Amino acid sequence: MYLPTKNTYSNKYLITGISGPGIEQLYLPDVPTDSLILFEKEQKFVRPELPEHLKKAVKEMLFHRNERTRQGGELVSPDWVHPKFQYEINDWEEREFERSSNGIWFWNNGVPTYISPFYYWYLSGWRPYFGFPSYRETDKELTYWLKYIEEDPNCYGGAFNTIRRYGKSVLMGGWSVNRTTRSFNHFCGMQGETDDKIKKFYNKFIKKPFYKLPWYYQPTYNTATQQTNQIEFDIPPKRNKKNVIMDEIESLESIIEYRESSEGAYDGDILNTYLMEEPGKTKKVSVYNEEGDGRWDVVVPCLNDGLEIIGKALLGTTVENLNMRDKGGQAYKNLFYDSDFNQKQEDGRTKSGLYTAFIPGDCALKGFWDEWGHPKREEARQALLKRRKSFKNNANRLAGHIRKYPLTVKEIFYINPTGCEFNAAVLQDRRDEIDMSPVSMVERFDLKWQNNVRFSKVVLRPNPTNGWFKASWIPRDPETECNLVQEKMTTGQREFAPLNDKRFAIGMDPIDHGVVVEGRSLNADEVNSGRRSRPVLFIKTKYDSSLDGFLSQEELELRAQPGKMVNDKWVLDDNGRKYDYKSNRYFGMMDTRPGDPNVLYERALMLCWYFGCSLHIENQKPGTIRYFYEHGCGDFILNKYVPLEASMRVRSAIDDGTAASTTIIQEYTGELSTYIEYFGHTIPFRELIEDLLLFNPRKTTEYDYSVAAGFCELACKIKPKTQPKPLFDLEEVMLQYDRWGRIVN
Repeated sequence: MYLPTKNTYSNKYLITGISGPGIEQLYLPDVPTDSLILFEKEQKFVRPELPEHLKKAVKEMLFHRNERTRQGGELVSPDWVHPKFQYEINDWEEREFERSSNGIWFWNNGVPTYISPFYYWYLSGWRPYFGFPSYRETDKELTYWLKYIEEDPNCYGGAFNTIRRYGKSVLMGGWSVNRTTRSFNHFCGMQGETDDKIKKFYNKFIKKPFYKLPWYYQPTYNTATQQTNQIEFDIPPKRNKKNVIMDEIESLESIIEYRESSEGAYDGDILNTYLMEEPGKTKKVSVYNEEGDGRWDVVVPCLNDGLEIIGKALLGTTVENLNMRDKGGQAYKNLFYDSDFNQKQEDGRTKSGLYTAFIPGDCALKGFWDEWGHPKREEARQALLKRRKSFKNNANRLAGHIRKYPLTVKEIFYINPTGCEFNAAVLQDRRDEIDMSPVSMVERFDLKWQNNVRFSKVVLRPNPTNGWFKASWIPRDPETECNLVQEKMTTGQREFAPLNDKRFAIGMDPIDHGVVVEGRSLNADEVNSGRRSRPVLFIKTKYDSSLDGFLSQEELELRAQPGKMVNDKWVLDDNGRKYDYKSNRYFGMMDTRPGDPNVLYERALMLCWYFGCSLHIENQKPGTIRYFYEHGCGDFILNKYVPLEASMRVRSAIDDGTAASTTIIQEYTGELSTYIEYFGHTIPFRELIEDLLLFNPRKTTEYDYSVAAGFCELACKIKPKTQPKPLFDLEEVMLQYDRWGRIVN
């Protein structure tokens, strides 16, 4: 499937790409002559069954081979052969083993169709609780994909999604047993959503179907144990007498087992096959996170031998618990999007090492298949949409139903919009645009002092791999647009102030290193969140009417709908896009946490210096503010934000920065709501969108990105400490009048 042949195949149902087309071509064996293509008469796949006389003969053969002595329990005649039908039995064994090793071609409604080796084994020998699986074209493509990822040397395996009750678990169990029983010294491990659920998965989809395998597919196994959590395979299947000697000498020594659901259960082991059942539902463990200690991060080294990939993994799930950070559906979502086939790294692998695959709901719904295994897509689609309509008055149930029966990739992670403080539809649409963009919307940079001379100029340098500043836009002419800072002398000390506040705004949610914040211990939310706070800084352009025109509420609402410009007016058009604002856009972000707090403070200072802009920051974590003042840059810190009603009262001295009080949280939550409603379609940062979708104003310590954006929005409403001097003195050019209205020279 991975190695090129002259016979190419393109998937009709299986989706293998996110930002692009995915795997565009698979490679099949050459089509044989008509005489070697099976089931010409039936014109569909027919599972082979033993004739009645051979069924009786095989039953007799297995009885004698498994008969044991009363005393020692040893086999009496393990190599017993049937005196009359052994040659027919041998021919049957060899034929089925050959087909399950090389695959077959068969006629399917007039079309020569190839079945991969594993899929033939699965259809002919794997019998789960509901009986033998039926042939389906989607399963055919799915098993093509499995063969492809097995053969691709730069792939660790696959993450597979489709609707509930499709048969993911049945296929995962069959795939793992097939690989383990056909390989020597093969170790297969698996983990699930919880310890109890992986135990049930093992019993239902591994152990019980294994016991029912045909004798020619089933190797002997250690009967001294009860196979409660593992099966130890001894001698390969004895397909005929000529293989008996080899089989007795060469033991498989392969194992299939499951372990607890913790992140590090397989740490240090070597895995040849690995299953992760329902990774999109885990509540207690993280399957994937930025710290690199999630369950998948621990498993990856187990599939390596040096730089060579020696094992393959399969992850299958539907998605829940999207309101959890670094766990549940959110963690799996990050893993899924980091497995995009069209986003390879320099080493030829995806970020996660996996490839994704998705079967849309209208290709997978039970009861909507024709006799040749093709999905009845339109009928299934209408049935699913009709079901959705029944939940129109219950947003929670509708969101759950869409995630269980997704029609598109983005619906796999559909979030209930009623649980979001903001317009979830705007945020989800924008997130999907970012995820499916063929190129990244942001680039990475570093900032440095020119020639290492502090307080001279800051320069921006591309660093695609490790840059700590992410930007979707940078000024075209840094010489005239950047480093707009004025210097002044106060009490013999050099001090500096920004001169570009009219154009830019910066907001920051800071951190103070250590376990004490402004004289207090970390609160319960901060401790129980299970993660360290992240310092986040956002930069945006302020709204400029010279670029985007004067806005009325009516015009705002109009531009928030798809349309196009006609004679300098925004006209609605269903085929268009929302208005592409040139100003009032977020374009820069810093969200890295260096070990040295002074490095963080200096980076924030360089960003303020480069863009010539003041910083609005939470003052309950004063480290950044103190650093700015100590280095003569106190004028870069904006004054406290004061709500309008409070500003009308008599106030005492105003401190720098703003405390994150309940009133302030309400203020910036409202500002963010307005921004997202009309400008949310311009946000370039996926991290911010994910944070906004989950944001809880009653528990802000977990939402660093949202808080930083909120402070950035408030920054646009605060008067900076320093105003740039006008190009000329108004008093010199304005006419002066005396008390009688006469011009004074």
